[in-house]
Amino acid sequence: MFKPQSLCRAPERVFSFYRKGISDADFFGQLKFDQLERLTSMQMRCRLATIEDIPRIEQLVFSRYSPEVAGEISPFDTYRYVRFGQVLVVENLAGDTLACAYEVGYDHPERPSYLMRLVVREDMESRGLATILNRLASAMAFERGARSRHALLDPANQKSLYVHLNKVGSYFRDVVDVPCPGIENHFVSARPLSARTLAENSIDDQALLALCTSGHLPAGWRLVDAQDLGTLRQLLRVHGLGVVAALPRSGSTPSDSGQRLLLTPLQA
Repeated sequence: MFKPQSLCRAPERVFSFYRKGISDADFFGQLKFDQLERLTSMQMRCRLATIEDIPRIEQLVFSRYSPEVAGEISPFDTYRYVRFGQVLVVENLAGDTLACAYEVGYDHPERPSYLMRLVVREDMESRGLATILNRLASAMAFERGARSRHALLDPANQKSLYVHLNKVGSYFRDVVDVPCPGIENHFVSARPLSARTLAENSIDDQALLALCTSGHLPAGWRLVDAQDLGTLRQLLRVHGLGVVAALPRSGSTPSDSGQRLLLTPLQA
């Protein structure tokens, strides 16, 4: 599925190596190289985690989340993800852990890779690590055989929504109803893991901001507060819209109660 192209950056501007008709294998191979090069230029490196990394990963997770949220994934879970999934660690040249991402594949016809958690150290947040690590995780998941990408997103996590929607090609078509902590009211992200869905769905923030502040949305498009889950459910399930973008914070006004999401029809 694809977002309205009037909202998206030209894929060649997002990825200089992108060309029409590029194979998925070539795209993700180049994407991996490109993101690793970006980390090298920042004096960082990324690698697969080992069992010995688990204490440092746990320390990072508990530094960013409440004990209740951090504890949703136990050290035993992390051990399983390291051994049988894909846990990436970003570190500086001194070996300090700066970010990590948990990704797990499943035996299913869609060949899914599920992003369980992505954490960036607080003092590293403004350096684009979440986007780089998300793209790297996608490339390495493809390399390991995944052909679709999935995640659950908390509507209260504004930074995560922005990265997924505006930077890495995600869109949301449903919300979880199950009344359990950690998944209730979370957005469902599910999309093919392909060159086109990643490269052609990156939002142009300037075009988005201009549209949303103009007061003239196209017919059928809606701008909704991220916490207005009743309206979001109706638009997703009854009207068939998809959540395609998060309005950057610079586009907020003092009267806003929180982050706003843009919903539009998705194109096959």
